[in-house]
Amino acid sequence: MVTGWEMIPETAKAISAPLTKLIEVVAAGCGRLNDPSQIRRTAAAQGDALVLMQEAKARASDIALRAAQRTIDVEVRRQANIESIVAKAQHQLPAAVSDEPVEPDWVARVVEFHAILTRHFHPILTHPLCEPCGSRCG
Repeated sequence: MVTGWEMIPETAKAISAPLTKLIEVVAAGCGRLNDPSQIRRTAAAQGDALVLMQEAKARASDIALRAAQRTIDVEVRRQANIESIVAKAQHQLPAAVSDEPVEPDWVARVVEFHAILTRHFHPILTHPLCEPCGSRCG
């Protein structure tokens, strides 16, 4: 019996190996990407979160609502960072990859390091754009 994998030319297999490794490493370190069942579970959880948020809104203080919104905002930014890193890494994959497993904590550290760089260096890099010839922004 021939499976779909045997029908793929060797060059296509070689090209897909780095992308497959990237997906496996990210999935192990940050969760699965584009897994339909995971997407459905995430959507259901987000829907539940919205319902809970509305219920909490009815009985919680303003400070609790702001804290919950801040938590959501932080997680949305973290997810955007993860997706940005994966998108950039996808275009810089090597021709071959090692069969050795990648430590899951390494992926988490890369994501955190990217967030720190973005948070601290983005203002520094945009400063000259904001103050041309000594003028002030805002």
